[in-house]
Amino acid sequence: MIDGDSAVELARTVIPDVLLSEVIMPGLNGIETGMKIRELVPKCRIILFSGQAATVDLLERARQQGHRFEILAMPISPEKLIAVIRASSGYLS
Repeated sequence: MIDGDSAVELARTVIPDVLLSEVIMPGLNGIETGMKIRELVPKCRIILFSGQAATVDLLERARQQGHRFEILAMPISPEKLIAVIRASSGYLS
């Protein structure tokens, strides 16, 4: 597990197809991280997780800036997570 700033730096060289991130975390939150990675890798699929009510306000601010993210409520089963990744990107088939 890495923090948001490290994920953005890693995305410069790894070029991810999918980002899975918790929304609420120290430093850059998952939404900010997703926005920065999407600037670097526009086709990167962003899937966020949250179990906290504060997420609603953060998502609304991102939407006002033109960003849309898929959000999954925690806890999430591994089977559900795999199904979401398959449906969104064609991976893990």
